[in-house]
Amino acid sequence: MPSSNFVVCVRNAGYEAALERGKHYRLLSDADAAERGQLRIIDESGEDYLYPESCFSVPDAITICCADIGSVEKGRFGWASLSTEPDTEELSGRDIRTFSDFVAERLAAGNKVALGFECPLWVPIADEPSELTRARNGEGNRSYSAGAGAASLVTGLTEVAWILQQIRKASRDAKAFLDWGLFERVRSGLFSGKHS
Repeated sequence: MPSSNFVVCVRNAGYEAALERGKHYRLLSDADAAERGQLRIIDESGEDYLYPESCFSVPDAITICCADIGSVEKGRFGWASLSTEPDTEELSGRDIRTFSDFVAERLAAGNKVALGFECPLWVPIADEPSELTRARNGEGNRSYSAGAGAASLVTGLTEVAWILQQIRKASRDAKAFLDWGLFERVRSGLFSGKHS
């Protein structure tokens, strides 16, 4: 099997309780296991397990880039990146320009990039006008329209727009899409119910 940092489960016969088909798993280097036709993977708990190589395939290489949105001026912006390509280091930083330049460079080099932002970027539209400024489902009593929530929303909107503008300037030929469904958090209720 080609080398990669991640594999995707394509067959879980006999391992239904432990492996989820279609799920990506982090791959650990283990030459002895590879000689026996096995892969050592790590799950969310941090535990590693051996499974037959035939249960997995290698997905297309992708660079995952995430920004934790916060005040650039106060040093509260941060970012991290991880690639599924073998022998690539995890990168992180606190500079917004370095982040946008890094993403643009990856795109310009022909790499696929998954870009994520940790901040609110939408507001709920309720059916009832009296509920327009209430907290979203799953947020308890922390309304997005209160001071901290509104500040986070505005900071997110401005910084994300700036980042996307910088990426676009530097990599005009890159294609982009937004698949909202990939980012839904079903259990939290934020994307379901009356405030969606």
